[in-house]
Amino acid sequence: MQTAKPEPHGKGNAGYVAFHWRQRKRGPETRAISRRQAIGLGVLAAIALTLACVALLHFYPGDFLPVLSVLAAGAFSAGLGMVAGRAWQPRPPANMETMRERFEKLEDMAWELRESEERYRAMAEAFGDLLVLRSAKGEILYCNNAYAECFGRPADELAGSDFKPAKITPEAQHSALGHDTREVAFETADGVRWFSWLDLAVRDKKTGTIAMLSVARDITGFKDAEKVLRDAREKAEQASRAKSRFLATVSHEMRTPLNGILGMSKLLAGTGLTSEQASYSDAVIGSGESLLALIEDMLDLTLIEAGRFNLREETFEPRAVMKDALELLSSRAHARGLGFGYHVEPDVPKALLGDKGRLRQVILNLVGNAIKFTNEGGIAVRLTLAGREAPQGKVRLRLEVEDTGPGLSSDDARRIFNEFERADNSITRQTGGAGLGLAISRAIARQMDGLLELASTGPDGSVFAAEFVMEATEPATATRPRTLEGRRIALVLNSRTERETLIRQIKSLRGYV
Repeated sequence: MQTAKPEPHGKGNAGYVAFHWRQRKRGPETRAISRRQAIGLGVLAAIALTLACVALLHFYPGDFLPVLSVLAAGAFSAGLGMVAGRAWQPRPPANMETMRERFEKLEDMAWELRESEERYRAMAEAFGDLLVLRSAKGEILYCNNAYAECFGRPADELAGSDFKPAKITPEAQHSALGHDTREVAFETADGVRWFSWLDLAVRDKKTGTIAMLSVARDITGFKDAEKVLRDAREKAEQASRAKSRFLATVSHEMRTPLNGILGMSKLLAGTGLTSEQASYSDAVIGSGESLLALIEDMLDLTLIEAGRFNLREETFEPRAVMKDALELLSSRAHARGLGFGYHVEPDVPKALLGDKGRLRQVILNLVGNAIKFTNEGGIAVRLTLAGREAPQGKVRLRLEVEDTGPGLSSDDARRIFNEFERADNSITRQTGGAGLGLAISRAIARQMDGLLELASTGPDGSVFAAEFVMEATEPATATRPRTLEGRRIALVLNSRTERETLIRQIKSLRGYV
């Protein structure tokens, strides 16, 4: 009999070895095997296979029981055949293919596990952030090169140690197990550095023990930039406060002598002056009033910026405030040849609780601008109740100022409500102004829970609308006056704004046009 020789492996290391037994032809040159030799060989084969089975069962329990049963049967058959003095020619077992597939699957799994470990380790090293895994006792189980280089220690030296970086900020202390993200500062090899620090509790699947995985990102550059911005903001706020104090002081100090100049100029105008002297006196009074209005606007602006722009509440009649304010401006409108009229709707309450001085200021600003920028046509002023709801017990008052001026471009419409902004056209350059009236008026409206907007604009003029929320202390008259009831009135007016204003008033008195 010829001993078995292994043939070349198949794919990988998991191929199976096929044993081919060839029986030599008996002839005169062949020596017969004795029965005693056959028994010895059978016993040796059985012992070898038994040891192999014990080893496989120890290292791979359960996976090779079918294979071992086949090998045991083969060994038993081989022993019997040798005992009988006959050559045994085994056949490949039917489930040998299953063993080969299992070998390949185990090797693939081991290869994938090694590849996954290498891939994640490479990612942890190339990530750039600091990674450190600590046991429950604080020992470092793993740290990447970024962590080791940051604190100037070799990675192999840190492994197994309880090294902890020097803490600069008290909030850098580790919290209880769980998710905790915070900004901390540590002493590193390059000095003090800031980190965004995240702690995660992880559990080992095999042992069940809990470890702490810490991930940190260097945010020193961000913190430095944040400090620069914070310092710049503080400096700007200090400069703004200094400017506000300066304007408030100067405005107050300038008002006192200016009021004296205006008062004495008006007294001088009442004396017997020649026409030339009277014109000079009027110029002084007009310039002084313009300067006083500018000083008042600057003082209001400083109060708004300082957050000390407060309202005074008092009971007043909106119709009386409207009349008094517009009487001051009507002479200016007529002097420019403009039509001028106003209308108060009957449903406006008779008395309101609010700051009548600020309401008067908004009326003067809006109507004054309309007169300033209108060369022909006229100005119409309307006081109504807004269609939007107001809080319980209050009303939403709406003031509309319509003019027949040149209108505004889309760019001007967006910026005219900012401080020191004016419409960029020739009329603005001629009329002048600091560009504070609309900004202050909007601040007043917002302080009264309202708004100020450009309702419409075009080549035929613009409409500015302001809304104010106030408490109605005395409601409007229950019944409308019937002064013109049943009467038809014909209007012949060149001014469109005056015509529309009169039509509204006639209709409110039950008349017809």
